[in-house]
Amino acid sequence: MPPSFKWSAGIAGVITLAVVFLIGWHPPERIHRVDTTLIDPNYTGSLTRVAVIGDLHFNSQDDVAAAASLFDAVAAAAPQAIFFVGDYIGRLRGFEIPHAEVVAALGRYLEIAPVYAVLGNHENVTGPFWWRQAFDDSHVELVDNRVIANDQFCVRGYGDFHTQQWQRTPLPAGCAGKTLTITHDPMGLVFQTGELETPSFAGHTHCGQLRLPLIGALYVPTDAPRPMHCGAYELGKPGLTTGGIGTTAIPLRWGPGAAPRWELVTLVNQS
Repeated sequence: MPPSFKWSAGIAGVITLAVVFLIGWHPPERIHRVDTTLIDPNYTGSLTRVAVIGDLHFNSQDDVAAAASLFDAVAAAAPQAIFFVGDYIGRLRGFEIPHAEVVAALGRYLEIAPVYAVLGNHENVTGPFWWRQAFDDSHVELVDNRVIANDQFCVRGYGDFHTQQWQRTPLPAGCAGKTLTITHDPMGLVFQTGELETPSFAGHTHCGQLRLPLIGALYVPTDAPRPMHCGAYELGKPGLTTGGIGTTAIPLRWGPGAAPRWELVTLVNQS
């Protein structure tokens, strides 16, 4: 084989790989809004339009500033409530942002609607006491293993299953039929009974972050059933796992369905 042919074939191979990479690559600043309708004939709560945001993975002040476009997009969608489902920081060591500043960034969304949050595994291994203190000093409702109830709706949170923070959290009698549940690792939603008790929302999985065509995610960090790994599903009740926005160990989102995203969810009670 002539050397010139080998050289040409090598260049063609590199170009092909580069094209494939660029086709599948999702730039971190290109955040998608995914609209989803969940149907539960027995749901009677007044919260019927919620934003679900997960896995922001801030590492620096620049990351917080870059999220301004996300705020504008959520504001334009006009949800009745905003659910943050954990992992607000990326690095487990050496992250540059004080806990209170991260929580303040979430608190800005109170200009849009009430905000409910749970801690993710990244918060639970980087000083959970200080995270809870920061939330206590804010107007963001941290709902780990507790229920916020009123006459119109209830919001229940579970602690993160991945870091053994999950606790059984029964619903008050007055919350029957009008509760939405949030957590970080979706396994926490079905650990107890194998099914969802209420319409429910989680994050943590990044939808795999690296997904191959026809095959799907190479790895998903949860023990939850496969239908719960990404997007909407039905397990007794409707649920949704957001693919989230940031990245962790590998600073890359690649492949179909792996784009940075947040969810605008409409709940209807018509079968």
